[in-house]
Parts: sequence; structure tokens; C-alpha cells
Amino acid sequence: MAVSPISARFLSQQERIEIADLRQAGWSVRAIAAQLDRSPSAVSRELRGNGRIDGQYRPFEAHHIAAARRRRPRRPRWTPTPQLEAFLLEHLRQPWSPQQISRELRLRFCAQAGRPRPSQLS
Repeated sequence: MAVSPISARFLSQQERIEIADLRQAGWSVRAIAAQLDRSPSAVSRELRGNGRIDGQYRPFEAHHIAAARRRRPRRPRWTPTPQLEAFLLEHLRQPWSPQQISRELRLRFCAQAGRPRPSQLS
């Protein structure tokens, strides 16, 4: 089974296997960290956070736990309507600044949604 690449910021499955092997061989957390070129705190957090309650560390299980924790589906802040999408595509092609586009969005779409425009609130 192919392992999908992840950011170098996170431990890879291969690094987790190496942590398990070295820990089984009796290496200290600092020695494992030096071998992997990681900080001792990262290795310690890995062993503590993704290990079992009884103290065992299983690398494939740990990788699965870490990957599940990493996935955080988020609801989009807004859902584009066809009109909004057309507006954005049209104005992003022009040399407008983000501030100009933002102002124009408020003027056009806040009034359509029945909300008062910022100028009407003053």
C-alpha cells in the first residue's frame, strides 16, 4: 500500500517505524531524536500522544491515529452563488485591489441580501 506524502512538519510513517524499532532496542528519547534529526520533544509527544495506554507504541496504529486527528473537515465560510462567482471571476481578472473588490462586493451583495449597506449604518 502506497503511503501518501505529508508535510515534513509531521512525522512520516517511516519515521514512526524507526521510533518503534529504536525504542524497542532500548534507545532513549534524546538518542532517537538525534537519529531522526527531530527535537526530543517531538519524539516524546509522539510516544505519549499516539502510544497505547499500556505504554506500547505501534507505529502503524500511531500513524493512523495521527492522520485521523489531522483531518478536520471545515464548513466553508460562505457558499458562492452563480452571481457571486461571476462577479469574482470578472473582477479578479481586472487590476483591482482586494480593497476595491471588497467594497464593491458590499455595495452589490449586501443590498441584494436585504442587509443595510455599511454607508446606511452611519
